[in-house]
Amino acid sequence: MKRLFFALICVFVFGFSVFARGGSMSGTKGSLNEIQTRYFDIIFPDSCIQTAQKIAAVCDSYYEEIVSDFGYEPYQRFPVSITDQVESVNAYFSMAPYNHIVLYDTEMDYELDMNEKSVEAMFYHELVHAVSLNSKSPFWRGMSVFADFFTPAGISLTSFWFEGAAVAFESQKKGGRLNDPFFTQKITAAKLKSLSGKKKFPSWRDVSGARDIFPYGNDAYIFGSHFAGYLIQKYGKEKYAQFWKNAGSKTDFSFCAGIFYKTFGIKLDEAWNDFYEKLWVPEIGFDEYNEFISAENSVFFNSKKKSLVKTLDSFFDGQTGEWKTVWFDFFSNTVYLDSKKLFTAKNVQKLRFSDDGTKIFVNRLAGRSNIKIEDFEYDLKSKKKRKIEHNRENFEKTHGLISVKNGLSWSLLYEDSKGRKAEWTFGDRIIHNVHFEKEENGVLSFVFVWAKMESQSLARLGKIFIDKNTLNAKIELLSKDSVAFFIEAVPCNDGFFVINEEYDSNPLRLVKVDENDWQEFVPLESKILPEQNIFFEKSDFSGKTEAFELESRENFVAEKKFKKTKYSPAKYFFNGAFLPVGTAKTYNHDFEIDDEFIWGATFITSTPWTDKITVLSAGFDLLLQHFALEGSISGGNDCFNYAFCGDVCFDSFGFKNSYLNSAVTKVFWQGFYSIFSSGLSFTWVSGTEKAASKEKILVDGKIETDEYRRTGNSIDGKIFLNFSTVRSFGAKHSQKTGFYFKPFVDFEKTAISYDFDSFGKIYDENEKYLNCGAETQIFVPFFLPVKLKASIFPSKKYFASGDASIELFSHEIQKGIPAVSVYVQHFALKMSYSANVKYEPEEFFAVKRTFKIAENLKYEDFSDSLGFSGEITFAPNTSYFASSSSNFTLGAYLNYLLRTDKNSKWKAGFYAVFSNIAW
Repeated sequence: MKRLFFALICVFVFGFSVFARGGSMSGTKGSLNEIQTRYFDIIFPDSCIQTAQKIAAVCDSYYEEIVSDFGYEPYQRFPVSITDQVESVNAYFSMAPYNHIVLYDTEMDYELDMNEKSVEAMFYHELVHAVSLNSKSPFWRGMSVFADFFTPAGISLTSFWFEGAAVAFESQKKGGRLNDPFFTQKITAAKLKSLSGKKKFPSWRDVSGARDIFPYGNDAYIFGSHFAGYLIQKYGKEKYAQFWKNAGSKTDFSFCAGIFYKTFGIKLDEAWNDFYEKLWVPEIGFDEYNEFISAENSVFFNSKKKSLVKTLDSFFDGQTGEWKTVWFDFFSNTVYLDSKKLFTAKNVQKLRFSDDGTKIFVNRLAGRSNIKIEDFEYDLKSKKKRKIEHNRENFEKTHGLISVKNGLSWSLLYEDSKGRKAEWTFGDRIIHNVHFEKEENGVLSFVFVWAKMESQSLARLGKIFIDKNTLNAKIELLSKDSVAFFIEAVPCNDGFFVINEEYDSNPLRLVKVDENDWQEFVPLESKILPEQNIFFEKSDFSGKTEAFELESRENFVAEKKFKKTKYSPAKYFFNGAFLPVGTAKTYNHDFEIDDEFIWGATFITSTPWTDKITVLSAGFDLLLQHFALEGSISGGNDCFNYAFCGDVCFDSFGFKNSYLNSAVTKVFWQGFYSIFSSGLSFTWVSGTEKAASKEKILVDGKIETDEYRRTGNSIDGKIFLNFSTVRSFGAKHSQKTGFYFKPFVDFEKTAISYDFDSFGKIYDENEKYLNCGAETQIFVPFFLPVKLKASIFPSKKYFASGDASIELFSHEIQKGIPAVSVYVQHFALKMSYSANVKYEPEEFFAVKRTFKIAENLKYEDFSDSLGFSGEITFAPNTSYFASSSSNFTLGAYLNYLLRTDKNSKWKAGFYAVFSNIAW
């Protein structure tokens, strides 16, 4: 029973939300291919063949190496899907509906810059997830017959442990995030701020991955990987592997803390404190640091508040002698020119001035069937935006200079207008974000940020001066760590504007550098390149790929070794998850769930392409003598989603009823921050249901409740359009601005007969309802956020409704509770006013008489109330549910009923909202 208990917990932990990533693979044109190795099936379209060959060349050796590190023998086979339909650098491993890995094959960026081979490193990271989560006891290996995700580790551990292991293992050799100061300085900033008394260093419970504001679940990568590296260094790899074996064998009510103590013989809190003490910090004075991060030193009005600046650039206007700075703040979704707001946009990744300073190039990620890269050009004179063809050179190459990565060696490459080229090699010094400064006396100057791999240091500034005539260069690097934890820097009148690395924000600040802090750097190699140099011509302008010659040799080896065949999804259909619970259910003619059959079985499957999810379920209820079969299919992408679910139910008399649910949504258009979409939901019920009569009847001198049966068909549906500009304007969870407008059509049709036990068949009910309505909501970004909502004909019984709420106080807690495995996200106090207006829908399509209905409304048709509420939002702090999206809110309210016929005008109570579903 104990093992069955854990198996059932796994079912509820993973649930159907495990398919949230489904659809990212859709949109691929043409047939798919497959390369089979000893342990992997690599599935890919023709456009991704080079990436597939790279993975095929290393996947088996990687797998054998990692399982050896975790102390067990290979015993599994994994499908690996590669897609170019998502133009955002990422990959994931999932155990549902079965073990599989997905890689997004797109242009690489700085996120994986610290790896010798970016694609292979991305795969290695996901493979560590696969190996660590499948480090199970023999019993739980056997449970994989039912579902791969049956593992106690899915109950005890969080992404803090999952991502921590993957990043730590990817960093054991050359490269990896733990060897990159651009990554490690994030946790250094957190410790320095703690030592300086500004903000306490988070506990391991605080960085589990359940945070729902910036840095969201990324804190699990940052802190989890450093802690995993600490454990491996102090206790050894074998002891760390034993921790995962214990997590995959059993758990207890203390979850990860109990497993940790059993493995390492020390309390997790004590180990975390020791880890904190051993974290390196730079030799920077606390007074100097506190002065630098003070609000008075922040740049422009928006950075005085909490901000997340993602990208910036500057331009020197020779006519005015002044600098112009453009920058994007993620929290407000706004692009600024100095202190002036230029425009609003979501997901801006990069900004660059054109060489003449008249335009700004904007690179962003947009939802177009899946995430796509888009470039825009903003004209500073006309104030107009124009979509242009995507070109990384607009953002990576400035006035002829670009940074290039070859393995784990970085160079600066320059090409002048005559086609002459020069290269300066920096070795293991990572170079990020090159920006043009200005030209004086035939010398071009540039600014960049750099960091030395595998060193205890922070990112620092660098400058290069290039003589346009001779192509000779002088390079200067900052000789010591600065109070500014650099991400990106641009020149300005008084020094440099920098994006400053902090744990929970990245503000824009001003840095002044003493001339004595610069030190001349002699490049490892400096040379003038021939005009037709194959490396420069063939490498990506981003400089984030390996040299062309090396890549060609690897592809040649891969082609010789592996045979490409056509991919067939049929063999994967029976590889899904078999769960010992039923999801089959029956609906009544009021479109409510009548019975849900927990006893039964459910099978969930998909292809490794995960663009369609299929669910088959059977359920029964011995007490009611009901048996039901259910099937559903769902899929889609960022712009189109669909779900169809059908059910048929039988009882002791034979067929009872059936139902069909369907929902389709389609995004027609997306702008910089607005979206226009449409949708349809539909429910059809046909059959018989048994229920108790609401009216009491006299039987043999006694008043009894009669039983009746309703037989017939019922249809309920809604079609809607939606235009929304809602977006965040601040760092807090509730800070939103914008509005949405949602017109809709409601329809309902019933053809039902009633059969009472005492009276027989009494009457038929044939009703039709068709009406139009609309809903709108406005988010007003005052100091106290206001939300206004109004509806007309919101449902069959109401003519209108309205709500107004104001957030009196909110506080982001974002901390784990020591006593229980619960994470507290935020607290809010609200005041609200709500009103409803009833009416009798006597006419078909009542919207055509809107004004007449309004004139005939009576006092008793109105009901309204004034309310006060306080609520706390939590998230589970163990298992996969420890995430920013899985939360529940507990609240208390006190309402005063302004218009009511009840004796008491006061109403109080408690409420709970689980993952946005109210109970």
